[in-house]
Amino acid sequence: MRKLLTRVLPARWVPYVLHLRLRGAPIVIAQMSVGFLLANGLHFTADALSRWVLAALSWAVMGSGGTLALNSAFDKDEGDIAFLHNPPKPPRLLALFALVVMVVGFIVTFFISVRFLVAYLICFLMSTLYSVPPFRMKSRPGADMLISATGYGAMTIYSGWAAMDLPLAPPITNVVAAFFCLLVAWYPLTQFYQVEEDRRRGDRTLTLTIGKRNGLILATVAALAGFAFLGAEILLRHWGLRAIGVALGFLFWIAVLVHWWFHWRDADTLYERTGMYRLVWAFAVTQVGVLLAMLPLGGPS
Repeated sequence: MRKLLTRVLPARWVPYVLHLRLRGAPIVIAQMSVGFLLANGLHFTADALSRWVLAALSWAVMGSGGTLALNSAFDKDEGDIAFLHNPPKPPRLLALFALVVMVVGFIVTFFISVRFLVAYLICFLMSTLYSVPPFRMKSRPGADMLISATGYGAMTIYSGWAAMDLPLAPPITNVVAAFFCLLVAWYPLTQFYQVEEDRRRGDRTLTLTIGKRNGLILATVAALAGFAFLGAEILLRHWGLRAIGVALGFLFWIAVLVHWWFHWRDADTLYERTGMYRLVWAFAVTQVGVLLAMLPLGGPS
């Protein structure tokens, strides 16, 4: 992407776009789409598709991209960060640029639904509290995890449901709770390979506070809790052969975590960064499993 951007954009604009970390947008769109498909099924009307396109643009590109750029503006990372290797030095106006991008994303929500608008506003506020001093919840152990798990876990999957302007109802309630827990599981592991840089910067992240072993314990317990919510939804309303996809997602998570348990003491930065991306695949398998088990076959929920 870096080479492409340098060909089509003025050089001074490239760092701004790179810090949106658009490589992560498809992952956010995928999670948002799970909520959308649970609400809509395979009933693809022009209205439904237009809502999905606008939601993807607003939530995944502008909302998530702006959030990541805002974080970069205050972190001033020098090493690799999620979805951006060898990041350029944050330009002087990156924070302002990030806020403008998020505001444009908010304007787009007016063309989607009131529920989507409210969800976006909540995440806009959390993004600001997470990154911007003097709040900077990123440096408050526990608060950093809760904001990330709420925004990228619970609210992202709910946003797809909200795009169809549906009230909270099964199966989205248990699915939202499950993906909140799975983001709790993922969050400490995303910090393992950045521990030294976080320590130099003075950020008191969750992993720095509780240590890698306790971070792995938290990840394991939270992952089990997430699949407990999915299991409850399946037992109550979706029991059958289609539920095998969720079981595969569970096995994928367990395989990654067990492998990590065997190597956490001597793991280097490369292993820890690779492990984080393995869990992205675990998320993907779980998302497909949820859709396989719970997708309404008769039209919208």
